[in-house]
Amino acid sequence: MLKELAIPLIGDKLTQGKIAAVLSALDAKIDLNHRINAELEALAKTIYDYWFVQFDFPDAHGRPYKSSGGAMVWNDTLKREIPAGWGDALLGNIVDILDSKRVPLSKQQRESRPGSIPYYGATGIFGFIDDFLFDEELLLLAEDGSVMDDRGKVVLQRIWGKSWVNNHAHVLRPRNGWTVDLLYLMLRETPAIQMMSGSIQKKITQENLNAARILVAPDPIRRSLTSVLVVLRDRQKLAIEESAELTLLRDWLLPLLMNGQVRVA
Repeated sequence: MLKELAIPLIGDKLTQGKIAAVLSALDAKIDLNHRINAELEALAKTIYDYWFVQFDFPDAHGRPYKSSGGAMVWNDTLKREIPAGWGDALLGNIVDILDSKRVPLSKQQRESRPGSIPYYGATGIFGFIDDFLFDEELLLLAEDGSVMDDRGKVVLQRIWGKSWVNNHAHVLRPRNGWTVDLLYLMLRETPAIQMMSGSIQKKITQENLNAARILVAPDPIRRSLTSVLVVLRDRQKLAIEESAELTLLRDWLLPLLMNGQVRVA
């Protein structure tokens, strides 16, 4: 059967080389953006860990707080030492949970209304449709199904722009001066088992979310870190959006190049 399969040839070797060069250039730029994003993500985590895990944020004299002898106190709720003046809060007091606005769509429903708006589930994008439910920066946390990643931590997604979310991911909107970026870094190390309920069908309920306790830094420290994270995240967004556009361009060009409708000069 393979001997009988006809494989179309794309012009001469020169033309084939030009087509390969165009597609390779697009793939190379997409790959570069992925690597840039990975480095920016690692940098954001390193800065966060330095400030919120090691507690070596700049003190009043610009020195690393804990390493320079900054006062530490025991927090009985978090079961750890934290800098003097820091505290803890219920997650429910710093986020709005927008789950009531979610609308699940079946695969058939999604296929009947194709578009460019991402349709999010518990762990990622499950297609694109023609309308949106949200148009802002939000944090998604898996509710059921795949509620933990391969490290045993909660599954999180940062989204922005127009989007549609089904009923398998909680939709969190930070408030009271909190941002998606900071909340993402704080929650990404949370063991899913701390929030899960159910013996067979694992689920993270709204009740469990609202009752979760997180570390709270004084407003000036939180604002300082947020200002750094915003710069890194904005650069990531640009790379992600550019890669999406390049992927669409590549996928649109490929069949046109293959059948000769578009020629490479």
